[in-house]
Amino acid sequence: MVSASTLIILISVPFLVAAQNLTAVYVDPLPYSWYNLAAYFDGSSDSIFTFGGFNTATGEKGEILRFDIATGTNTLVGHMPGYLSDISVQGDSSSSIYLFGWGGSTSNIIYKCNPLINVTAYVGQIPLVPRYSITTTLRKAEDSEEILIFEGQSHYHRVASFNMSTLIATEKGSLVPGLRSATSVRVGGKAYLFGIAAPHNSAFQVLDLETLEGPVFDVGFFPFNHAPEVVYNGENIYILGGNRGPPSRGILQLDPNSHEWRLVPVDNFQLQDEDYYYDVAPVPIYVEKLGRIYFFGGKVMNR
Repeated sequence: MVSASTLIILISVPFLVAAQNLTAVYVDPLPYSWYNLAAYFDGSSDSIFTFGGFNTATGEKGEILRFDIATGTNTLVGHMPGYLSDISVQGDSSSSIYLFGWGGSTSNIIYKCNPLINVTAYVGQIPLVPRYSITTTLRKAEDSEEILIFEGQSHYHRVASFNMSTLIATEKGSLVPGLRSATSVRVGGKAYLFGIAAPHNSAFQVLDLETLEGPVFDVGFFPFNHAPEVVYNGENIYILGGNRGPPSRGILQLDPNSHEWRLVPVDNFQLQDEDYYYDVAPVPIYVEKLGRIYFFGGKVMNR
């Protein structure tokens, strides 16, 4: 049985200790069952934008929704020029939002969204092939105009660079050894990538964003093997979903300094029991001023 999450999950994370349980609170439902979407928050406004995703009822969709943090409600504010799958999102200092994803055939597309006037336009293509080759993106630094685009859906591990000032994308290099189906988060001048290392081990890589080099660490257990999601709250990294192994009705926490793992239990989570797991995790957004992680969408499956 397959079901898709229709709710936004709100988790308060102001303080975490070993034995503390968090509690999920369900907010305004999304307008339909939605997964493989992307979400963006600029860190200071009262809005979170969600893009694209897969509608389980009608198939491909390209809607853009605005979630109002104060009221907890969603509003349809626009549409993408075309459907993108495996979307990754980054923003610049002028409130523009860039969408990176597969647009069909062998094309990896870049769109630019201006949320102030609700206009989204085609920018260009990413010089990486074949299809489904984009796995994650990162802004190189908080004040940088460069976005790094990582492959990793198959055996490819190339990196492209997109300049938000010139709107030019170029191939930059390759990761060795690289991770497959990775997700990422930036911590200072380093990237933490979580995915699958050869042959099938869960792993994370600590990557220097200047040299694009860094060690790969075997996780040592099997918390994820497909499409996890990750978020950083300034202290710890939280990883959710993508696991078909032993069930975890909580969130994995990683200390980026000590590399210590912890499972943080979450009450009232939407996994009914141990027979269910996140095949595609909800997309997390951390809102620092509230000490909360908001989760959007996701896909739950029965073992």
